Amino acid sequence: MGDEEDFENLYREGDDVDDYIGKGGCGVVLFGLRRSENKEVAINKVHKSKVVDWGNVYGKAYPIEYCHLQILATASCSRIANILDGFDVGEEFIFILETLDDCGTLCGHLRMNKTPFKEPQCNLIFRQLVQAIDQCHNSGIFHRDIITRQYPTR
Repeated sequence: MGDEEDFENLYREGDDVDDYIGKGGCGVVLFGLRRSENKEVAINKVHKSKVVDWGNVYGKAYPIEYCHLQILATASCSRIANILDGFDVGEEFIFILETLDDCGTLCGHLRMNKTPFKEPQCNLIFRQLVQAIDQCHNSGIFHRDIITRQYPTR
């Protein structure tokens, strides 16, 4: 895992509101560029103080998300963006993820298209989601944001 100087030499962070992809419990995700190829990437910034679950990669503690992304990258999961780099930068970790050419974010699609999805689009999105969950489970990873509701039996 690199440091702040490595990150600044290799990547350029997006700097306006259109470069913002999303926000989670531990940080934010922005669009950025890999300088060497002028290739778009996703920059996931995770504040260290907000990390609850830690894992271990090569004997060092990292957020569990980073550890899981490393596992999924070696498993070649086609429905999950691969991790490209990681950096330990002061008060946060920065993970660089690929952006997929034929894919956007669901929220981005909804912002741009004010009309609801048609059933074939919903079917495709749901099928891809199930495939991604299956790939995670086959790699021994269960995403904690996916929950099931237990209904009482009668």
